[in-house]
Amino acid sequence: MTQRVVQDRYFYVLVVKQKFVIIMVKSTNSTTYNLARMNMLLHDVNFKAFQIENGDTLEAPAFEGQTFDAVVANPPYSAKWNAAPQLLKDERFSDYGKLAPKSKVDFAFIQHMIYHLDDEGTIAIVLLHGVLFRGAAEGTIRQYLIQEKNYLDDVIGLPANLFFGTSIPTCILVFKKCRQKGDAIVFIDTSQSFEKGKIKTILQTKMSAKL
Repeated sequence: MTQRVVQDRYFYVLVVKQKFVIIMVKSTNSTTYNLARMNMLLHDVNFKAFQIENGDTLEAPAFEGQTFDAVVANPPYSAKWNAAPQLLKDERFSDYGKLAPKSKVDFAFIQHMIYHLDDEGTIAIVLLHGVLFRGAAEGTIRQYLIQEKNYLDDVIGLPANLFFGTSIPTCILVFKKCRQKGDAIVFIDTSQSFEKGKIKTILQTKMSAKL
C-alpha cells in the first residue's frame, strides 16, 4: 500500500484504489511539512512508501485526470482565496456558473473535491454551518449540488469547540455521486453528545462509533 503525502493549502485524506493520499495544509514555514513526515514515520510507514510535496490545490491542482474513492477534509474555515474569473473556465467550477466568493473559499474546496471524486466514492468535509444557508454565489452552488446533481447525502451537526481554529459549532457534509433519485438527505445532530476536555470538547465515544 503506497502512502503519498502532498503539502497543500488544505488537509485531505484521499484513498485511491487502495493507495492513501494525504494532502497537508500549506504553511509559510516548514512546521506542517515536518509534522506530516513525522506522522508517517510514527505510524511505521516506510519513508520510501510516501511522498511529500508543496502546492496549491485550487490554483495549481495535482492529480490531474485522477478520481478518488474517498476524500476527507478539515480545511481552514471560510478562508480567503483568489477566485479569479478565469477559473470559471476550469472544469472543476465551470458547470456551476459561479465561483465561491473571495472571502469564503468553502464551496471552491467542495467543488474541487467533487471533481476528483469517483462515481462510487464518498466525500466528508468539516465546515462551519454558514455553508448550509448563505446566499448569492454560494446559494447557487449549493442549489446545483442538491437539486441538480443530488450529491449531498448527510449533514452531521457537531458540538462547539471541537476543533482548533474555531470555538463555534461545525458540521460534516457527506457527498456521494451514486445517490438515487428520491434518496433523502440524512440530518444528524451530535451537538449535545460531547465531553469537556482540558482544552477542547471531545465527541462521546458512543456517538463517534455510531457515526
